[in-house]
Amino acid sequence: MENIPAGKGDTPERTLEWERDFISAVLDTVDALVLVLDKTGRIVRFNRSCEKATGYSFAEVKGKFVWDILIPPEEVERVKSVFARLSAGLFPSSHENYWIAKNGRRILIAWSNTALLDAEGNVEYVVPTGIDVTGQRRIEQEKETLRAELVRSQKLESVGRLAGGIAHDFNNLLSAIIGYSEILLDSLPAESKMAPALRTIRLAGEKAAVLTRQLLAFSRKQVLEMKPVNINHVIEDMFKMLRRMIGEDIILALHTERPVRSIIADRGQIEQILLNLAVNARDAMLYGGELTIETADAKLDQGYAGVPPGLTPGKYVVLTVSDTGEGMRQDVVERIFEPYYTTKAGGSGLGLSTVYGIVKQHEGAITVSTREGNGTVFTIYFPAYEGTAEEEPAEETGEVKGGSETILVVDDEAALRKLVVDALEPLGYRILAVSCGEEAVQLFQAQRDKVDLLLTDVVMPGMNGRALAESLRRADSSLKVIFMSGYADNLLQPGGREAEFLQKPLSLRTLAKKVRETLDR
Repeated sequence: MENIPAGKGDTPERTLEWERDFISAVLDTVDALVLVLDKTGRIVRFNRSCEKATGYSFAEVKGKFVWDILIPPEEVERVKSVFARLSAGLFPSSHENYWIAKNGRRILIAWSNTALLDAEGNVEYVVPTGIDVTGQRRIEQEKETLRAELVRSQKLESVGRLAGGIAHDFNNLLSAIIGYSEILLDSLPAESKMAPALRTIRLAGEKAAVLTRQLLAFSRKQVLEMKPVNINHVIEDMFKMLRRMIGEDIILALHTERPVRSIIADRGQIEQILLNLAVNARDAMLYGGELTIETADAKLDQGYAGVPPGLTPGKYVVLTVSDTGEGMRQDVVERIFEPYYTTKAGGSGLGLSTVYGIVKQHEGAITVSTREGNGTVFTIYFPAYEGTAEEEPAEETGEVKGGSETILVVDDEAALRKLVVDALEPLGYRILAVSCGEEAVQLFQAQRDKVDLLLTDVVMPGMNGRALAESLRRADSSLKVIFMSGYADNLLQPGGREAEFLQKPLSLRTLAKKVRETLDR
């Protein structure tokens, strides 16, 4: 052989032996995975990089079909098809497939294939050369997951803004519907034939108000009455309601740790979480089962198993709601918190997205564990409050007191302004009503008589309610303020002097009581 160095090929046998050793040495020094397969698919060469990657020695794989020892079962037919094309001389060729290492690890390899031909030009050996791209693909998949999560987050944010805007306008309309039905009911004798129809109107308005609260909770635009709450008390107070709601064929079990830390929360929103998760569990247990609600204190640190991403180490109250229902497929789990996504006939798709929005608004986290046929577990983490929860004050009864003070009412919705006037003027108050912040400033400056109370919407064109309150308080620091809102858009901050607010849609009795309490305070 003229290309063999002198002295290395004294005989044909020695020349062939040296050539084989030379090729083996070259193959074993390259980083790429190189193997040689005969035309039936048996392994005849297996370089050192292949040995390192798989844990198999050449001796262990020599003479064996590559798909019998290295290829995952689900990829065998595809690999055989690729090899058939290669052995038929269909080159060039590149593809990817997994190998299974000796320890069971899966390795993704990108192959570039060539062939060694016999004297007649037929394929005698197939020579695949591969690169381990497992880590590279993992990084690409993680990037794709992050991109998908970003798109999903942007989608949710867009829908949230839309839902919040609709709920804001709808709450103004519902205030008029509910408020005027209350006024008419109060003005009619109990035996009036119109009373049942008016009560139906009011009830429909109140049900619609529940829907807007769900929209606002999902969009995280609802103004919350945040205060220390003991979640065990909320669960116990709701037990009878939950028991009736899920039906007699479902067992309701409570396992509430005592004592459990309090959380800073809006009690109504915690009730909404429990209701929505209970309904979801009931629908998953068509033939009966068990719904379990548990609470416990937890101290989350780096060693705590299953800590949701985004939670900082610290003390938490953990609420777990589990059922023995039909469970969910993985593709369903990936979408359950999306708004309007539902697998139920006639479902709104707002239940779990509302839960998600409430949990995030309370700076918590929620996880779900499920498997088809084996039930579902929702686990919610709320930051713990070190103090104790305040007792809920008993609801006052009796006549609502009025007064003679002057109230400046500001709202861009004409029907709501008129409703407030019609509700408060009969109680003796002097009402000044305008449609925007700029008009309110002018009227406030022009008034000789002192304005005692500003009752203003939060989200308005031009000057919003918060900016208006700050402007008027610079002129009169003693001015008392009540914000009306169902959609705050981060304009209100909890605590301090801005804590006085009314949730839309308005109840006239609640409005009158809040006005009197604020003025007396």
